[in-house]
Amino acid sequence: PKARHHLSFGFGIHRCMGNRLAEMQLRILWEEILPRFKKVEVVGSSTESTDDAIRVAIAECGKTVRYMEWFEVKETRGHIIDDKVAHFQVVLQIGFRIAGS
Repeated sequence: PKARHHLSFGFGIHRCMGNRLAEMQLRILWEEILPRFKKVEVVGSSTESTDDAIRVAIAECGKTVRYMEWFEVKETRGHIIDDKVAHFQVVLQIGFRIAGS
């Protein structure tokens, strides 16, 4: 097998400049994007399902938080009465964009 030909400045082992550039661009990207988003933790419950509990939590959060972008279910639990599920509860982290960013 033939070795790939690379442009290097000097002799011996070298590092690809494109890799370094990509690392720098990613670092700058995260430094610019992350301050534009915040997270809030909310709890939702429902007697129907975990899906409904998620929808309830997001709807309630939407009454006071604008620019919601994503959610992540952190915990799921429920309450049992007479050997049956009485209600479902979820803990969510909801990510939202800061206005003007």
